[in-house]
Amino acid sequence: MSQHWSFGWGEIAAFANAGAIVVAALVGGWGVKRWQTERVETRQAELAEEALALMYRAPEVFDHIRSPASFSPEGRTRQREEGETEEEARARDSDFVVLERINNNWKYFERVIDIRPSIKAMFGKDKAAPLDKVLRIRSEVIMAARMISVLNRRGPFRTDEEQEKHFARIEKHEAVKWKGYGESDEIDAELREAIAEMEATAAPILRSRLRTAEKNECDV
Repeated sequence: MSQHWSFGWGEIAAFANAGAIVVAALVGGWGVKRWQTERVETRQAELAEEALALMYRAPEVFDHIRSPASFSPEGRTRQREEGETEEEARARDSDFVVLERINNNWKYFERVIDIRPSIKAMFGKDKAAPLDKVLRIRSEVIMAARMISVLNRRGPFRTDEEQEKHFARIEKHEAVKWKGYGESDEIDAELREAIAEMEATAAPILRSRLRTAEKNECDV
């Protein structure tokens, strides 16, 4: 009889151990899943914060690039052409100022380029549109600066009408190249719109992450 009860208690102990293993596996699986979720949420918050910070910097970067005020050393990194007179060199150096400033901000634009694939992968392709807009504006400013440099070399003109069209083209590009050239600045408006778009994506993620962090602190 004692042997029978001994065997029975052994089975019970075995089942108890097996149950403990199952419970531990379930708890461990839940813990791993929770850790993975937190890792994804943390990465989302990091990307959202950086993307929003890049967008907030965009107006400052373009204000500097497109500022009509320049200092004498600016534009001197341009490679001079053979046969340029000093007057031509000064004019062309002045035309090159905006391009030089864009080159000086290469780290900013490089980060905008680098973060775009991560934003698309984490939040969807359309969510990188504000960053795409920053790069498109940069391209437009570059094109405007180059076109002005080319147009400034043209002339004389055969008719007054031809001359008027020429200067109208220059003014159109000047409004892109220089901030505040016209009554309203379309680039400023585009940047405000792009910032609002990124805020719509990033702000809810950051607020959710903040609430989670506050809750975890309270639980501790």
